[in-house]
Amino acid sequence: MPRSAAKVAMRRGPAAPTKGSAAAAPARTMLWFRNDLRLTDNVIVAEAAAVGAPCLPVYIADPAVFGACTPPALGGRSRCGPHRARFVLEAVADLRARLRSVGSDLLVAVGDPVVVIPALLRAAASPALSTAASTAPPSPARTSVLVSDEPCPEEVATAEAVAAAVAREHGVLETRWQRTLYHPADLPPSVGIDSIAESSQRSRSYQFTSWRKKLEDELGQAERGIRPALPAPARLPPLWPSVRAAPDSLPEGIVGGCGFLPTLDDLGVPPTMHEVLWGIPPRLGAAIAADTRENLGGGPEIGLDPLVHSDSGCMAESNSGRFVGGETAGLARVQRWIGEQGGLASYVDTRNGLLGADFSSKFSPWLATGSLSPRTIIEAKTRWEAAHGASRSSYWLYFELLWRDWFSWMAVIAGPALFCPAGPLVALSASPPRGNGWRAPKDGWKGGEAEFVAWAQGKTGWPLVDAGMRELAASGFSSNRARQNVASFLALDLGCDWRLGAAWFEACLIDHDPTSNYGNWAAAAGLTGGRLNRFNSLKQSRDYDADGAFVRRWIPEIRKLPDKAVHAPWSSSKHVQESAGCIVGKDYPPPIKSVFARPKSGLDGKGADGKPEVRGRRRDGGGDKRQRTGAVNEGKWANDGRGRRRETGKNAKHLV
Repeated sequence: MPRSAAKVAMRRGPAAPTKGSAAAAPARTMLWFRNDLRLTDNVIVAEAAAVGAPCLPVYIADPAVFGACTPPALGGRSRCGPHRARFVLEAVADLRARLRSVGSDLLVAVGDPVVVIPALLRAAASPALSTAASTAPPSPARTSVLVSDEPCPEEVATAEAVAAAVAREHGVLETRWQRTLYHPADLPPSVGIDSIAESSQRSRSYQFTSWRKKLEDELGQAERGIRPALPAPARLPPLWPSVRAAPDSLPEGIVGGCGFLPTLDDLGVPPTMHEVLWGIPPRLGAAIAADTRENLGGGPEIGLDPLVHSDSGCMAESNSGRFVGGETAGLARVQRWIGEQGGLASYVDTRNGLLGADFSSKFSPWLATGSLSPRTIIEAKTRWEAAHGASRSSYWLYFELLWRDWFSWMAVIAGPALFCPAGPLVALSASPPRGNGWRAPKDGWKGGEAEFVAWAQGKTGWPLVDAGMRELAASGFSSNRARQNVASFLALDLGCDWRLGAAWFEACLIDHDPTSNYGNWAAAAGLTGGRLNRFNSLKQSRDYDADGAFVRRWIPEIRKLPDKAVHAPWSSSKHVQESAGCIVGKDYPPPIKSVFARPKSGLDGKGADGKPEVRGRRRDGGGDKRQRTGAVNEGKWANDGRGRRRETGKNAKHLV
């Protein structure tokens, strides 16, 4: 059965006390930052400022999270790679700097929050470390720990365990929901989480489009009902006396302090994506000789050293040519892309690009860490529209933020089923029908470790797929168009368990968000109900990378091939391959066998057009003729069920 909206409501905690309400106000507050690393439009920060009690902001880097591995069935690989870990640590450092600018600080610790937070509470209550006023007998409301709510089971379980531990120390943990554009309490009942769960169960599918249309009908217009973004506080209350007295002296056994920032090694994060793929322990990875390392990116050290920054299509917010974590960089990106460059003016037309800095907003990394809030982005969009006029293109930014909300609601409803082999449909029915969609085969996914490794390394022999995977390993980012293609290829062409791909994305992506990542992967595998979108990567490559700039950028082996062969190296004659220094099977892999299409060999001079030889029929019932044209709907990263073509085709995307 679907989970109820009450699951969210139960975790919201009591109403926020108002300033001056002595009976309700706690003696002190703790701000436990997780995926909300910002001061602007942060509910828990605003609440602490309003209460005025001594306040301790903390960030706890849990090695059990950063250094966690997937189950053996999914390869037993690290779930967090160096790109994402670096980006998060930069966001933490930026949060500390911004807190210091408003009279506070950030205590960073390494450990289990269930252990660290109660230990900090006990230390604060110790007469040896506290002021005389704080040595009075504790009361149930003495300490309030404020934390942002999260929808996925692991984060929920951690918060519940911390709440129990805090209660034993005479404190209370209060959660506040703030990850979505719309607060769940503000949604009309007909489009609230309970209603979504009921309609999804009736249709045995998760249908975004019907929900979006009903939402806009209920509200009267798009964007109505969104709460205003909260300004960053000008000043925060002082730190706890125990921390002011010894900012870098923590209880025994806990590593951290107000001047501390962990390293990748402290967190158990492998230093390179090579070590992530092959499961080499972090402490051994640095000692591996360069000649023993498998080149993930086709060029010197690409994808191996997290400090080697790409000059690729991933947008840079610094001269180093990469994304920079933190609210400061996130706000700068909003100002530059919306305010200065006017990226909204052409967004709907350029957003399917593959290479370049500004064809899309690329806000997703800062949204994932909570360095930006969706409401801050919407308000910047509204200001731009006031000066330049609203358009379908500017509307599309709101449309994509709605997708992000949708995946949060789906995660609440699906619960643990979101991470099951058969996907979130399991939460709707014990045996979801095949219908007009596709579900995991009864006898398991056919693709094995060899297929997965070739895909992850960018060595499938299909240039668009390989370029997308090499960019991902090298930079920690990938465009929406590339993600759609590589996901479809792994699950539907190679027949690999979609969760292998989702877990690899989790390790690689700097913008990993469990709701969007696993929700999108389930949709790509056809496990959210509705229509299945399978991509013909050869056609997609020619349509969206006509000049071959993207595949040439990431696959040096094929750079000298002529334009008509660069998307299908196997289609060129042996003479052309020798002239270009790219012999298929020697310098570049032959195309891996796909259940969708088998390319014709061009080594004998035949089949030089590179057209795929179609085998069989589409799993969703489509015929061979449609299969040759490429993906039905021209593909969307997020499946919206039975949505209209204009929203499931080129214009659909979840990244912003």
